[in-house]
Amino acid sequence: MIIRPADKGKTVVSLNRNRADDLFDVAEQIAYARGPDRTTVRVGDRSVAEFVYDKGAPIEKVEIPKGDERRDRGHMIEAREITFTEIAPHLFSIDLASTSSRVFVVELAEGLAVLEGAYNARNGDLIARAIKERFGKPVRWHAFSHLHGQYVGSARSFIAEGATILVPKTTVPLIEKMAPKFASQWHGDAQMKAAAPLKLETVERSRKLEDVLEIYNVPSEHTDEYFLFWFPGPKVLLTGDLLFYRPGKPLTGRSKRLCQTIEELGLQPERLVATWPLDGYGTKNVVTGEELKAACAPAP
Repeated sequence: MIIRPADKGKTVVSLNRNRADDLFDVAEQIAYARGPDRTTVRVGDRSVAEFVYDKGAPIEKVEIPKGDERRDRGHMIEAREITFTEIAPHLFSIDLASTSSRVFVVELAEGLAVLEGAYNARNGDLIARAIKERFGKPVRWHAFSHLHGQYVGSARSFIAEGATILVPKTTVPLIEKMAPKFASQWHGDAQMKAAAPLKLETVERSRKLEDVLEIYNVPSEHTDEYFLFWFPGPKVLLTGDLLFYRPGKPLTGRSKRLCQTIEELGLQPERLVATWPLDGYGTKNVVTGEELKAACAPAP
């Protein structure tokens, strides 16, 4: 909103703006109540904040945190980061240092599957282009561990590629909202040009892609539904952001729940590969089956 000189002295009732989001563009409205004690913020059809003001009290000093430059910068990758490392037969990892995360490419007889995302369609378009140049095969499937923005944010790029998006039932409304051509018009991404129709398939419990990949929809103590990606041949399990393995320490929280899930599924992984984080938090992002067993064991 621009305040012109002629508007000076007038009461501002609300401010409105269009906001570019990693997932889709939305309208944001900040509405002020008649009194000076309440402000609400709406993004699209959701109320995201409400501020109720008490009478102010003086304070001596305000401490403003410095922030974390690596964490707070925009989630943008560079094309030169996109390299392919074969971590098991027909399974390739793209390690993105700038976002401390991984995207995976799976070679199948009928095409490719891309697992996990990279925050937004701008990154996703770069990755999709690099995959096409490297493999020369169509992306037939795209799936991500869960619906948080980091993982789902580049789904538009693979909709544009004509891939079938595999999701849990609860994630369907989000993908349907992201998919239309004009859902993210400020980004000018591949889906803006392609306007590809959405191909969507839900996974209730499990889904097998040929004999190479099995997708399991599991409880996680993180989101309501969560995908684990299991490669039975090399016995590799992709764990998303559920595995926080710190050498010599027992697993806790969602990582402890992962131990239970692996046992319930009857899996015996020889290697577990985390999507995030690649560094920081004192964690190891590639873990052996033996390390997992020791960390899952109850403390003596």
